[in-house]
Amino acid sequence: MSFESLINATIVEEVLKVTTDRERPLEGTGEGRFFHSPNRINAGFPSGHTINTFALASIFAHEYHDKLWVKILVYTYAGAVGGARMAADKHFPSDTLAGAAMGWFIGDYIYGKRHNPELDHKPTVAERILDHVHVGIGALPAPTRP
Repeated sequence: MSFESLINATIVEEVLKVTTDRERPLEGTGEGRFFHSPNRINAGFPSGHTINTFALASIFAHEYHDKLWVKILVYTYAGAVGGARMAADKHFPSDTLAGAAMGWFIGDYIYGKRHNPELDHKPTVAERILDHVHVGIGALPAPTRP
């Protein structure tokens, strides 16, 4: 699950970096303009370090949901990584916050799809949200049974 969350987080990160093309704090005018980065592959949004560490932290926190010390440890570490990226002027706070949220959600989703639900009988946040999402044409009536 950890490797799958890292792969998915990296794919999301790279697609968003190329798409948003956001300047880093020490690039250009320092305003973090979108679609102005000198290097699309190395753009600033979202923070790759943060999205990956929060994806891993989410997997570990879900796997060891009954151990508070594990949750504190992994989320403290992930938060420190995001803080270090901001302190080094590599990312704006919004880059790290968005990376943290996306990473956590990716880890939550992967855990919900890959773990054995018979072990804890607890749906993940992603499952609870996606249970309410319905794709289709809302104007059509529901099929009736004869």
